[in-house]
Amino acid sequence: MSERIVSSVGILLLLGLAANVQAIGLHPMGGNVGIGGTVAGDHMWYVKFGLTHRLAMEMSFDWTHDSESADRFWLGGGLLCHSWQGQKVRPYAGARAAIAIYDDPGSDESKSRFVLLPSAGVEYFIHDALSLGAEASLPLMFGSFSLRTTTLAAVRYYF
Repeated sequence: MSERIVSSVGILLLLGLAANVQAIGLHPMGGNVGIGGTVAGDHMWYVKFGLTHRLAMEMSFDWTHDSESADRFWLGGGLLCHSWQGQKVRPYAGARAAIAIYDDPGSDESKSRFVLLPSAGVEYFIHDALSLGAEASLPLMFGSFSLRTTTLAAVRYYF
């Protein structure tokens, strides 16, 4: 177990050297520490250390061209989720439940939808044409969420 942690921290340090760190945040209510930066220009990577009921390692890669939104995500707190460009919604790892706010990017009207998500060390993505990675769709009454399990940029811990 300790070798796995040391190896993962080494990967984290290499990612930090290879990318420009842009956001460092602490979530007091969720017990999480997050670090964010850029890979290949505007593509964002994120590393979050979360205190939950289990230990797991996950590769996590998020795409966005809005670094301010990324900063707001990492510097936020509590149970509230943020959506990036109306496509991705993610709960904080330390929360047992989270409220997702989804703004429909294809609509001229300003409207939000609220969904209660379980949060036990998983990430939820709104399933659309811009979703990336291996995923399994979870149908909901207004569409579907995707649970992403593998991508290639950053390491994420759940303790």
